[in-house]
Amino acid sequence: MKRLIILILALIVSLSGSLALALNTGSVQFVSTDVTVESANGTNNMSITSSGFTVEFWVQVDNYNNNGANPRFVHISDGTNNFQILRGATAARIHTKHTQTDAANDSIKWGAADLATGTWYHIAVVVNGSGAVASVWQAITSDSTHTSLSSGGAGDAVGTGSPAANSIWVGTRSDDAAYLNGFMDEVRVWNTQRTQAELDANFKTTLCGTEAGLVHYYKFNNDYVDAGSGKNNLTAVNSPTLSATVPQAGTDAVCAKKVIIFEQ
Repeated sequence: MKRLIILILALIVSLSGSLALALNTGSVQFVSTDVTVESANGTNNMSITSSGFTVEFWVQVDNYNNNGANPRFVHISDGTNNFQILRGATAARIHTKHTQTDAANDSIKWGAADLATGTWYHIAVVVNGSGAVASVWQAITSDSTHTSLSSGGAGDAVGTGSPAANSIWVGTRSDDAAYLNGFMDEVRVWNTQRTQAELDANFKTTLCGTEAGLVHYYKFNNDYVDAGSGKNNLTAVNSPTLSATVPQAGTDAVCAKKVIIFEQ
């Protein structure tokens, strides 16, 4: 009888406590100036030259004033090569810069339109195993699918900063220049080349962090924790704000929780 009661209680716990929602409750806001640069910096756990990778995130630019005319959204280094996603100041649109494949000061511009201030955009960049950008995708909160951005050739001259080995920066580049004034949310770094179907299925869903290939995942839900397999938390520099502002309500992934059943 005692064993039966324990098993019944365990079953109740299993049914009620084995699932949990991954909620999107916040973002990070950078309000940088020429004097103070706000960013979030951490350690990269992934080679950016092996089998390809994907970087995706939500961003809202508040303004392009001061040194924020060409903000870096994400900058990743694996100790040898560097990869940056930014907005160009002269050719005002999304740019990518990969030191493995691009000339020393060249970047590639994508699409034909600038990122409007005050608007949330979802940006996804897929890099193939040769180090070349395979595709760039963009969506706004009212979209159900992403739009592919075509390459416009060489973009603005983009410096590589002063990269440290195996590092990742959000809201600036490695030398704390070219910083963002605005919000970022749901920053994800995958060691796989994500398809449009995969991006469309998940860009409005908060993930669990256990998804295959998800190396770094920063939800910014009141912290700088890495929910991905890399488990490399970010460090806030000059006190950016953890905000309750989010790009969209969206849906939440249902994540498994461990249930321990004790028997006697």
